[in-house]
Amino acid sequence: MFKFLKIAIFSLGFAMPTFAFAVCEQWSVTLQQNGNETGVWNFQGSDPGEMLGNGTSTDSNNGHTYTYSLDAFVEADGRVTVNRTQSSDGNNCTYTGQKTGNTITGTYVCNKGDGPWKALVSYCLPKK
Repeated sequence: MFKFLKIAIFSLGFAMPTFAFAVCEQWSVTLQQNGNETGVWNFQGSDPGEMLGNGTSTDSNNGHTYTYSLDAFVEADGRVTVNRTQSSDGNNCTYTGQKTGNTITGTYVCNKGDGPWKALVSYCLPKK
């Protein structure tokens, strides 16, 4: 019996799934097509894994503020993909980048243009 139990426990060690950690993240974002749009994106989910959130950004040239929904996926190797949908200005986008530490840098493609972007990530406690 003890040998069977020992083997069963050992076998379970290989079958255990890798769990992502529930997180709350806030990204301070700069969109640099014109270098003038900055925003705050709030996410809840798992890192690595999928995070859902919302964002706002303000264009300093014209003072307009935009709101939108966000769906982000962070890979274990730090690759990031973010889909911006339901934009108040109709400018939906896909952002790709690489997360290194608390910084993400990459490029985006939107209905109304493309360019580089970056984000500084800060962490918060997940809401229950």
